Amino acid sequence: MLSLSVNNFNNKPYFTGTMKSTMCLDGLFHKNNSKFLRDTVPELPKIITQYFPKEAQTFCYGCSSGEDSYYLALLLLNSFPDRALKYLPVRSFDIAPDMIRQAQSGKIQIGPKEKRKFARTFQNIGFEKGFIENPTVKNDYSYNVSVWLRNQITFDVGNFLEDIKKPFNEPSIVFCRNMWHQFRPKTTVHIKDIADNLHRNLKRGGIVVLGELEYENVYINVPKALKQAGFMEVQKYIFIKPIPAPQKIHNHAIYN
Repeated sequence: MLSLSVNNFNNKPYFTGTMKSTMCLDGLFHKNNSKFLRDTVPELPKIITQYFPKEAQTFCYGCSSGEDSYYLALLLLNSFPDRALKYLPVRSFDIAPDMIRQAQSGKIQIGPKEKRKFARTFQNIGFEKGFIENPTVKNDYSYNVSVWLRNQITFDVGNFLEDIKKPFNEPSIVFCRNMWHQFRPKTTVHIKDIADNLHRNLKRGGIVVLGELEYENVYINVPKALKQAGFMEVQKYIFIKPIPAPQKIHNHAIYN
């Protein structure tokens, strides 16, 4: 018999029961939620340098209210102070217009723990350069995103499932994190089809970045689907469309 209870914690529902039962209802209560500085990928700049030393376009799908987009932009600005513009702006999309409006408002909540983590994560950027305390709201850790940071990001309504059916014309970094659990059973699209579309339409060296939910979901094995499509997992969360090794024939380098 399945055991599951729904309680209230800080005015938000949470579950007690098996992980499987929790994941079954994840989409019911956690749709379009986001959190600043979760599932960080500190090794991503090294991988970008290896595969795209000159430039790349950067996407953040399922951006929700913008937290992942801010993290990605700050990671690029912190890691590449002299050439971050080669990878910016972060083109951010969400299928929900209300989430895009919220992201465009430039409002964010950052608690004390996240603020301390900011200092450890972005050592070349002061917190105040990115976020300005909101004097009109007290005791809820509310900040306004600075104009400087907002200028590094675009927010638009977009459909991830449709966009990945078309070729990415430039070398690309694609954040699509903590969102795949919403594709089934709410749509008939299979995870394998999504992974295949990404692999087919990204240029070689293309980078796909997942989140923790893609690893926790016991029903949707996204890392496995990406690897079966042809991606290589270079470390947790980060997948690459491999670049084939050159072979020399008649003194010319060719690629498979």
